Amino acid sequence: MTLKKLLLSLFFFLALTSCSAKNFPVSNSSNELDPSNQQKSELLTTNGLTQVKEGNLVKALEYFTTAIALNPQNEDALSNRGNVYRYLEDYENALADFHQALTVNPEFYQAYYNRATVYLFKKNYDKSLENLEKALSINPNFPMAYYLQGLVFLEQKQPSQALPYFTQAIEINSTLSLAYYYRGLTYSYLGDLEKALVDINRSVSLFAQNGQFIQANQALVFKGVIEQQLSSKVQQISLESLPNLVTEL
Repeated sequence: MTLKKLLLSLFFFLALTSCSAKNFPVSNSSNELDPSNQQKSELLTTNGLTQVKEGNLVKALEYFTTAIALNPQNEDALSNRGNVYRYLEDYENALADFHQALTVNPEFYQAYYNRATVYLFKKNYDKSLENLEKALSINPNFPMAYYLQGLVFLEQKQPSQALPYFTQAIEINSTLSLAYYYRGLTYSYLGDLEKALVDINRSVSLFAQNGQFIQANQALVFKGVIEQQLSSKVQQISLESLPNLVTEL
């Protein structure tokens, strides 16, 4: 698995949405959705999520696509199919699904976040930030949106602008491993290696607690870099000395 796939997978599983319990109204006209189709669509969406978590993405696509055919208004199926397309790096189909999910429900803040991640990978930073601002206007306590704002600025080699967004994400969710990891990287770029080491150590612990051992090992590698710099009294790590984070990690 490439480093880019690792980051995509982290985005992917954090962005999945599950179907909430809904009341199925009795159909009063031929234009309204058959309640049985709506229930089947919800069940297929849940089955699709199970397939995703088991790594069966092709099967998951089939479930989500069938769910959407039964209920074109199923925003969860649309968003989750978009997430699968995004993981497969089929960005145009991902965007199409996120657009449609937001047409169905303009208040679906997770879909704005999902769409922002695609724009980030496409290096359309302005559109990514625009979608994140929209998500936060709906849910100002959504930590992943602040985290992704930080990544947008970090990807543009602007660590000073990135730092407060990672901090805000951590203030909302003190167990958000990715935010600690990237804030640690940001501190290292800004020359505060002591703070960087604290955050990287915290990310290692959280990754391990979550069973994300590949990510924990990646963080341990960077911890070694920081410790080496501290021992050599070089207080800043060059932005060019590490992989391009968003496109390679």
